[in-house]
Amino acid sequence: MGVLRSFDGPAALVEQLFLSNPVEEQLLADNRVLQSAAATLGLGIRQWIDPQELDPPIFSDIPTQRWDDQATRILAALLERGIFAGYPDGTFRPDQPITLLECAAALYRLLAVKGETPWKTS
Repeated sequence: MGVLRSFDGPAALVEQLFLSNPVEEQLLADNRVLQSAAATLGLGIRQWIDPQELDPPIFSDIPTQRWDDQATRILAALLERGIFAGYPDGTFRPDQPITLLECAAALYRLLAVKGETPWKTS
């Protein structure tokens, strides 16, 4: 445990995955896992340097720096208007394909926001 002992500044030792664990070794071969781990560490460092610099992520699985500012603003506007919603576990799952039902639900909510009745009830 002497890795950080002689360092004279702020430091943290982070151990996320271990080669000695066969499941984690496989995860280390997945570039998406590595990118997610790096993004999460970067976000933590940026928030430590200046806690006021970053807004918290909208969803737990989308670190703020993953998307550009425009994409983040678009997502926030759609959420605010009730057109899109995340999953109950606080995730958005941006890499998962949308189902036909999820697409229909978003279109339904869009029509409702515009004040239109999505279907006639006669």
